[in-house]
Amino acid sequence: MVSCEGFTERIHQYVPDKRIDFAPNWSLMEYAPKGKAELPGKFNFTFAGNVGKVQNLDNVVSGFGRFVTGHPDVWLNIIGDGSYLPELKSLVEREGIPNVNFTGRKPIEEMSDYYEASDVLIISLKNVPLYEIMIPSKFQAYLTTRKPMFAIFNGEVRKMVEQYRVGLGAVPDDVDDIAKGFSSFLALSADERGSMSEAATSLSSLFDRKRIVSMINSHVWYE
Repeated sequence: MVSCEGFTERIHQYVPDKRIDFAPNWSLMEYAPKGKAELPGKFNFTFAGNVGKVQNLDNVVSGFGRFVTGHPDVWLNIIGDGSYLPELKSLVEREGIPNVNFTGRKPIEEMSDYYEASDVLIISLKNVPLYEIMIPSKFQAYLTTRKPMFAIFNGEVRKMVEQYRVGLGAVPDDVDDIAKGFSSFLALSADERGSMSEAATSLSSLFDRKRIVSMINSHVWYE
């Protein structure tokens, strides 16, 4: 059993006759907003989680910088902490990129309110072959919010986002494509964003804990 479908082809190279089933991880976050946290924009893009180099946030911020001119009410919120945070703040200051809000780390019990206050959630990793077959746990957590997702990603995650129409994608090492993605979200109508929320409800059933546990328990195991 594999937690990411992208592993299946790799493993079949070594055991071509073996059955391999997809048993994904489920979200460990309970989405239960009590209200909306304060975010500065009328339209808020939000990244939440570890702020490391592999999260590709330098390209995300640079893409946002190319897009945001003429959009004073649109903000990029980065919620979290990590080893790359000082460099990211320096990039914003050096390039004079407006409307980037660094909130720092927030308690897990407050995150539902921050998600509720966001219009689009960003998931991003650098363009590395290994990451193309992975599904970060952030993906399942984001799905529970039913918010449109901006997948600045190659591989499995972007494929699901676009196939199930739960959001839009961009090439992680193409800053212009990232900027175009920000612009495309802003051009969506309320109905179009609503349909992405409905699609997220459908896709989240694939990561339902009860369904996955039942499937694992009913699996036929062999010596």
